[in-house]
Amino acid sequence: MEKDRRFLVHVVQQIAESQQKLAELKKEGFVTIGIETPKQLDLPLDYTIQHEKGNPACIVALGFKHLDKKNCCVILKPDLDAFMAVAILFKVSRRWPFTEKELMKIELIARYDTGDRIEEEELEIIKSLHQATQQVKFFERWSVVLKWLRDDSVLKENSTNKASRQILVEYHQDVVVLISMGIGALARRYLRISKYAILLNPMHQFMKKSGRRYIIYSTEDLSLICDQLNQKDKVGGWGGHDKIIGSSMISPSSLELQEVIDAIKSCGGVI
Repeated sequence: MEKDRRFLVHVVQQIAESQQKLAELKKEGFVTIGIETPKQLDLPLDYTIQHEKGNPACIVALGFKHLDKKNCCVILKPDLDAFMAVAILFKVSRRWPFTEKELMKIELIARYDTGDRIEEEELEIIKSLHQATQQVKFFERWSVVLKWLRDDSVLKENSTNKASRQILVEYHQDVVVLISMGIGALARRYLRISKYAILLNPMHQFMKKSGRRYIIYSTEDLSLICDQLNQKDKVGGWGGHDKIIGSSMISPSSLELQEVIDAIKSCGGVI
């Protein structure tokens, strides 16, 4: 019976608090499922859904087979890919089938998350969806994506472009730097002319404050660069997958732009 099923979403804010809360849920019989949660956080998780073979979390979630009657999804990086992965798991837990239109929406989020080319009208949908998630409480944002997945009505209001401003700062040989005050920067074609692209949002909205957040995109493997940035950054929390990585989603990065550029140059073979 559907009424016997329970589905919770836990957003990591303080590691120690999350460890305790998830341990308590496991004692209550919940299956705990991390969505792109790093192993070094040492959270009591039964499973972790990560990027696999170039596929983002939302695509991997479609093949997840370990849901039970009581499930708790754990989010560290609250982005559209993570929200969509949770929305997918919710539908699967309720045994609701996916329509062709829903699968197309999932595919759009997947392409956006991995930096693949998307059309201008698709980017407008992404902007509108992102804006819709900002209109609700932080812990309810995943449910906005679920509603959009099932129905387009959540995007009826037109989005503004003010949150999508981007300023091309400069080129550092094979590294292009972009100040990005919103979303959609990875869809810009000029980013692809350089080997590495750094996106810096100096006023990213975290849970309790705003501050600096970096995203790095490359056609090269970024794992070594990610490791070095985790060592350099006092905050830590750098993660992602081989082509796109980002600084912590919990607190602002402590690194200056030049330190990020230097890490790319030392690990990436940039002349």
